Amino acid sequence: MGAVSETMDARPDLSQRFRCIAARKRDDDPWVDTAAQLVVWSDLYDRTARASSAGLRPVIGVDLDLTSLLAPEKSVETVSNLVASLDDLASQIAESDRGAIDCLKEIWCQTAPALLPGYTTTAIEAYSLYIAAQIQNRASVNFSSESLALVEHWINQKIFAILRGGYWSRDLSKDHVSPGIQNWASRIHAAGGEIAFMSNRDPSTRDVTVGKLKSMIDDPSQLFAFFGPGGPDFDASSKAAAARAIEAGTPAGVYFATTPNGQPQFPLPSESYIGAGVLVAIIDDRDENRNAVIDAAQHSASQLAQAGLGGVMDIASAAIGFCPEIAAIEAPAIVSSYEIRDAHAG
Repeated sequence: MGAVSETMDARPDLSQRFRCIAARKRDDDPWVDTAAQLVVWSDLYDRTARASSAGLRPVIGVDLDLTSLLAPEKSVETVSNLVASLDDLASQIAESDRGAIDCLKEIWCQTAPALLPGYTTTAIEAYSLYIAAQIQNRASVNFSSESLALVEHWINQKIFAILRGGYWSRDLSKDHVSPGIQNWASRIHAAGGEIAFMSNRDPSTRDVTVGKLKSMIDDPSQLFAFFGPGGPDFDASSKAAAARAIEAGTPAGVYFATTPNGQPQFPLPSESYIGAGVLVAIIDDRDENRNAVIDAAQHSASQLAQAGLGGVMDIASAAIGFCPEIAAIEAPAIVSSYEIRDAHAG
């Protein structure tokens, strides 16, 4: 049945829990509520300040796509393409289950839209399960498991072809900065921390991306960012390499590395090194990326432990308005935006 079924078979309990949560989501409500998000950010500010007070150089690693930069228009365009192709799906479903098509139209064409799909393979797989759960929750009858599996497979394959294939051909200057991140960055800096933007975006995207990143911080001269060689095979490895470079020590600046054969090339030039950084947290939408960074940041984990601060914080991004990957529900901490509100503020 393809990638969706493989994911479900490999981790059936996790997928089922994700389905149950996904079925309860209405419209474009954030995946994480205000109170839960406040706990995560308060913990991060506290650890950053304590690390700084302990004489460390605290650094927060932040992913770009689906974490600090969002491209909702591309996902909306993809959903519009799915709606236009529903007759193709209807022809494949048993006549008794074609009410599922009406449910899809309701989900995708309502005034308050459902959560949008992300562009990564894992986010697309999760989105197909999310939509199938929404169908069952909204329908007055139970559709057959065969028809729902077909819907999941169809959505997965269609989005992969449309969104994954065309994501990097969009106008990157139209990326949206995640809500609240400018104020969030100011609070990190006030706590004595630095922000390292980590991305596998290739060097050709550097200028337009740097323009967006400069809008996120008060002092653009403090921009601290790493770019990878690009390509799906290097996402986790390029970020792990960036973590090792941070630990080795590097000042603010924009760095990217690629060799003629497309391999990531780290560490950074030795003349760039100053004080060694300690990675306090990694914020990323992909479980694989966060794991790779945390595995690479062993020196940071040791330094934090010695200071009584635990290990590197693992913070999953479930960006506001988007369906997160399935593994996000197992993350030790999860956030939907950078907006900080007191729990009583509503």
